[in-house]
Amino acid sequence: MALLGVVIASAERARKYFRHFPACFPIAAAPDRSVHRACGLPEVHRTPELLQYAERRAAEILGEMGIDAPPGQAGKIFSRADGFEPTAEDDAEYGRPLQSVGSFLIAPDGVVRWAHSSTAMTPLPRVEELLPLLR
Repeated sequence: MALLGVVIASAERARKYFRHFPACFPIAAAPDRSVHRACGLPEVHRTPELLQYAERRAAEILGEMGIDAPPGQAGKIFSRADGFEPTAEDDAEYGRPLQSVGSFLIAPDGVVRWAHSSTAMTPLPRVEELLPLLR
């Protein structure tokens, strides 16, 4: 069993991003969203409610880190954590709808044994919960 992440970014941009925010599994890049579409993951439009939630969540995380953010600036400050600087590619992507996040457990025979999609990253089930699905 292997874990692979697929991000919406050029390979160069993904390498730069994951230098700042390391992943504990291999990452592939699909800037055209073709992998996400092939897996049936829908796009999500940035509604005012979604943007407000993201701003609140960024403020909470920054607060846990002891960082105060002026009202309406938490998301911007959070996105530049650890010296990360968004590029024109990031700005262009922000102008597009968000992409749902999908998690799939695919057995060695190629059969999808478990799937989950969400509008945000969510914790994966424990390995003990997924292993019986492979038998």
